[in-house]
Amino acid sequence: MAAAAPPPFDLAVLLERLRRVGLRTDIRQYLAAHEVLLAFAAQGRALEDDPHALVSHLGPIFCGSPEEQQIFRNELFAWRRVSVEPVVVS
Repeated sequence: MAAAAPPPFDLAVLLERLRRVGLRTDIRQYLAAHEVLLAFAAQGRALEDDPHALVSHLGPIFCGSPEEQQIFRNELFAWRRVSVEPVVVS
């Protein structure tokens, strides 16, 4: 059986998921993330199709600590249906 495809990428949905797991998000972060996605799109790259690149480029916009970066990574990977073991920062 093939793995289910991830849902369509929607930045607003990502922000809502981040809020549900305890990360604080605001309109400035939304706009900054949107600008990053647009910049990559202008270069012909669909950043939203690469979960690892999303973590690298969007994580710093939404996270202020290594713990928040792990929460971001784990939530984004769960949403995009990336099968990797969650990493826990101790």
